[in-house]
Amino acid sequence: MAVRFNREWITKEDYKEWLLPEESDNTKARCKLCQKSFSLSNMGEPALKSHAQGSKHKSALLWKKSGTVSVRDFFTKPEDTPAASTSQTDELIREEEKATEKASVSKFVLKKEQHKAEIVWALKSVMSHFSYNSTQDIGDVFRVMFPDSKTAQLWSCGPTKLSYLITFGIAPYVRELLLEDLRDTPGFVLSFDESFNQELQQEQMDFVVRYFHQGKVESRYLTSAFLGHTRAEDLKRKFEEATKDLDMRKLAQVSMDGPNVNWKLLDALAEDRKSQDQYPDFLNVGSCSLHVVHGAFRSGMMKTKWGIDSMLKAIYSLFSESPAKREDFTVITGTDTFPLPFCGHRWLEDRQVAERALEIWPHLTAYITETLKK
Repeated sequence: MAVRFNREWITKEDYKEWLLPEESDNTKARCKLCQKSFSLSNMGEPALKSHAQGSKHKSALLWKKSGTVSVRDFFTKPEDTPAASTSQTDELIREEEKATEKASVSKFVLKKEQHKAEIVWALKSVMSHFSYNSTQDIGDVFRVMFPDSKTAQLWSCGPTKLSYLITFGIAPYVRELLLEDLRDTPGFVLSFDESFNQELQQEQMDFVVRYFHQGKVESRYLTSAFLGHTRAEDLKRKFEEATKDLDMRKLAQVSMDGPNVNWKLLDALAEDRKSQDQYPDFLNVGSCSLHVVHGAFRSGMMKTKWGIDSMLKAIYSLFSESPAKREDFTVITGTDTFPLPFCGHRWLEDRQVAERALEIWPHLTAYITETLKK
């Protein structure tokens, strides 16, 4: 709602020399020095202060304070005109134009910096799992921390604005980047899982897409669907809605947990694909491809009888919750690098554990040897 002109402004010391109401529109004010009208918009009195800071207004005010000027003063004799007066006038005009241009550009730059700061803070809030309310008074903190920053002084990103910025600004952009990656990839795996949402009192069906991108496997959240009934036909309907923007010909496998309703959904999806010749069959490695592949790797390692899992667990347990052993190890070997914990049901994620064991194996040998001597 636009702000209306307040006649009390005319009596104020800062405005009384130049401010007039615009009779034809009470949402505007008129400057009798500049001979122009300007909108109060939603700003109100700050719009008057903004106009007063303009270079043209300041020049007009300075001209008025210098005294009354007659037409005769604009005509001077040649001998009264100093040399290079035209060039000096041109220089003054150029300086005034530069000042005006700088003022307008600085406003644009400052607004751009504000938006950049808000986006950076929104990304930080997402990555660090900050609540919306955690940003309630953060503007006051920034103003104290950075008193010389105009961006900090104008900070106005509260909980509501932060939620809108994340939900309707950043999230659609990130989703579009994900869809671009999926359009370029030759194939992907789709995983879904259901859980009860306490807040919404509904079943929440989350979708995660996994694909190969720039030399590594990416696992990215796609979207969520909310259900009341969770029959196979309900799941299938939500599945189709969630994947409507994807090229389903590239879908290689559907990963899920094991309830019978999910198996029925998988059968229904497979039947639909058979009716379309251009859609290849799913790669069937069981319900949850992640656990199946981990389990397959584990079975292969067990067949070797190398006892790698026992060894990795043992060296970690050797120093776990034992400050004395850790101190002895550091004193003997000169290193404070210790074994990492081994996970027995996620073998493919234990690569770093094995690499760490290889890295510190000479130190482990030296530590055990010295311990046995003592």
